[in-house]
Amino acid sequence: MSPSGDITLRTRARGAGQIYLELGAQARYFARYRLCVSAPTRRRDCRVFTLRRRGRIYGSVVRWQRSFPPRGVGTYRVTWSAEGNRLGPALVFIIR
Repeated sequence: MSPSGDITLRTRARGAGQIYLELGAQARYFARYRLCVSAPTRRRDCRVFTLRRRGRIYGSVVRWQRSFPPRGVGTYRVTWSAEGNRLGPALVFIIR
């Protein structure tokens, strides 16, 4: 989360090992953002996604398994950026 709380970032596991990578924003500060996932093998994959209105806020939910190639068991590191600026700290999730 940003210091002001305007942007929230989250990794979330649901159901049968489904991993969701989420971004929420109080306003549409940017239209598109870059999401990068670094695998345990140190291979990094990045994709660009669109920020969409979700009720009173803007946001995006990316299903990891659909958008990024799984690269084995271990710790994955996730980063978000927009307009060349990093959005908060890196977050992690673990695949066992």
